[in-house]
Amino acid sequence: MGRLKGAKTVTAVLIGCLLAGCSTLSLTYNFADWIMLWRVDHYFDLSSDQREILEERLAHLHAWHRTQELPLYADFLRQIQQNLHNGFTREGIDALFQSYFQLRADLGHRIALEGTLFLTTVNSEQVQFLQNVMEEENEELLQEIDGDVNERLATRTEAILDWLENWLGNLTEPQKHHIARLIQKLPDTSDSWMHYRTHRQKQFIALLQAEKSPMVLEQKIGDWFANPEKDAPDDYPQAVSRMRTALKSFVLEIEQIMTLEQREYGIQKLQHLIEEVESLAST
Repeated sequence: MGRLKGAKTVTAVLIGCLLAGCSTLSLTYNFADWIMLWRVDHYFDLSSDQREILEERLAHLHAWHRTQELPLYADFLRQIQQNLHNGFTREGIDALFQSYFQLRADLGHRIALEGTLFLTTVNSEQVQFLQNVMEEENEELLQEIDGDVNERLATRTEAILDWLENWLGNLTEPQKHHIARLIQKLPDTSDSWMHYRTHRQKQFIALLQAEKSPMVLEQKIGDWFANPEKDAPDDYPQAVSRMRTALKSFVLEIEQIMTLEQREYGIQKLQHLIEEVESLAST
């Protein structure tokens, strides 16, 4: 599971898809438990018994999330919508960060709770299998990070511009040039993130190799989600802090150049997404 990769995948599916304005949210969400099962199998090469355990626990996780968490996601989207309507401020952005962190922590604790039984069944061969998969993926990521810096940053610029146009509608050429300059000011935290990733992977492997106390597994994994900077390499919290500060300044700069039409476009897009999330919650 990478850095708990299977759990990380479902977090991306359930929260990241919202932030990306995913056009296939309903389809993706309704199959989230199967997506996660497929990802866990990719990292552990599951036995038939383990697959049965996970199918049951993931069904519980999905049902809990649909009824208990999706209404909170709708509230989170309304919080973003209100900020967009009134104008973003540093205080408002800080509140959004805190709401996001709480949603992530809640999901992480529940994933830890539902996944503990499965993790107690993992054998030494599967731990080695996991290590091999993680090493292969890390090699690919390192090739990207160690590649041409300008090319990597250009890809980041293009991705952020596409994301903004998805939420605000078409950007003017002057806006694109201005935003591209802002993106260039964002810190490149690739090395710190990679260091953190491999550090957590080693911790996770050590946890699986040790005596598998369900209570210890649940507490430790849940804590990694709720407090990702705890026990992390020294450079990681600093990198996270730099990025959060830079992102706040970035959002406030976008706030200054956004047109009324773009603001209304974003408000309406969020409203459609809120209604879709509420529909999923009531299904």
